[in-house]
Amino acid sequence: MTLKNILAAASLLILLSGCSAGIIETNGTTEETQSEFPPSMEGMVRIDGSLHDLKEGNSRWERKSCTGTEVAMTDAASPPQLAEEVVAIQASQNAIIGFKIEGEPKISVYQWNGNKREEQIELTDHQFSVPVSGGRYIYEALATWEEGEVSYTFVIEVD
Repeated sequence: MTLKNILAAASLLILLSGCSAGIIETNGTTEETQSEFPPSMEGMVRIDGSLHDLKEGNSRWERKSCTGTEVAMTDAASPPQLAEEVVAIQASQNAIIGFKIEGEPKISVYQWNGNKREEQIELTDHQFSVPVSGGRYIYEALATWEEGEVSYTFVIEVD
């Protein structure tokens, strides 16, 4: 084998080992070090101290790999369409709404009216107050991490 062939083989070996998924063997078992992609980020809304599931909608995630950037996107129904699939959460007037979303993302909340995103809700410490007027309200919580974002929908029914 020539020096040129040896260098080419060594370069290829280094490249392949740098792009591997990262498998570790300990005590006869193997485990993969690469994390799940796209990640599943659980989200809940807290109203009057009770936790309720958020309905996941669109999401977009990115990560760098040795072959470039991997992107994973989902295309879900709009928040008003998703709202038809969820049970409204009963809330009293001026109840406090907070969020418990994995990974502590930046959260933006929007109120929807019909098929239109109406207004962004101002948050204080990831919380806001339920409207004073009775009725059904559809909200979208947009959670943003460095690697991606997820849109969550929830519905409240004010007494």
